[in-house]
Amino acid sequence: MAESMFWKNTKYADIPFMGGVEIIAMKPEEVQKAMDAVLKLSDGATKVSMLAGIPEGFRKEA
Repeated sequence: MAESMFWKNTKYADIPFMGGVEIIAMKPEEVQKAMDAVLKLSDGATKVSMLAGIPEGFRKEA
């Protein structure tokens, strides 16, 4: 369900017949916008950050 919500918040279609492998070149801002929409629509149990795994000194936070 979260995956469908993610794709509905992008300009790309949710293509279920790709067998779980979707490789699409997207700008980080597009991914973050879709992730934020999913989190807003979810119960908030899962928090994901595009900054995860990026060392503190290299993060460019808004």
